[in-house]
Amino acid sequence: MSSDPKDDLPLFDHLKELRNRLLRIVVVVAVLFVLFFSVADSLYTLLAQPLLSALPDHTNLIATGTLSPFMIQLKVALYAAILLLTPYILFEVWGFVAPGLYKHERTTVLPIMASSLLCFALGLLFCYFLVVPTLVKFMTMNIPEGVTYQPDVSDYLSTTMGLFLTFGFAFELPVAVVLLAKVGLVSYQTLVASRRYVVVGIFVIAAITTPPDVVSQLMLAIPLLLFYEIALLVVKLTQGKGQPIPSEN
Repeated sequence: MSSDPKDDLPLFDHLKELRNRLLRIVVVVAVLFVLFFSVADSLYTLLAQPLLSALPDHTNLIATGTLSPFMIQLKVALYAAILLLTPYILFEVWGFVAPGLYKHERTTVLPIMASSLLCFALGLLFCYFLVVPTLVKFMTMNIPEGVTYQPDVSDYLSTTMGLFLTFGFAFELPVAVVLLAKVGLVSYQTLVASRRYVVVGIFVIAAITTPPDVVSQLMLAIPLLLFYEIALLVVKLTQGKGQPIPSEN
């Protein structure tokens, strides 16, 4: 193991350090939550902009629940605080885990964590700027005659946050595949042989995790297929002829 002094700490001290790190995360999230709550209306307007710009003239969002306006502000502030602080949360996790890792494991995990953050952020941006606008335009263009389309604010928030999380984690696929190859659980040849099953699995996941419309399902499935091919290329370059990378002792 690493020569870090923390390696010799008793279990109680490790638990104490874990508690302190969790408390710091909670405090920072709470402080940012309070700040975001003061501007929650503006944050929700920003979040709802793709839908607002696609709605017919003189049409607005509605709130059908008694507490919906207040609960929306709470949820928006909390979601924004957690998403913005994701790098800090991972930093605290890394600070707790890193002392117990071998040196070569640290050099492997750190780039993977950085890549995960980047892919997650790209998933959020892709969802906000492309998926959500395309989805709401598709919905507003297919309103049956005689139907007034006035989405509920709570339903819209739930749908968009679900999409954000889905695309954020889905964009982690290349990182996950490369990590599995890095630790020797899969090889390039295995990944190539499994391609047909992966394609089917991707479309099944897209059908389950997105709203029941073809547009959002394709907008999730197509990037995932592309990412899988990119991951295959990376694994091929790092594993040579397809042999798993050996672990250091």
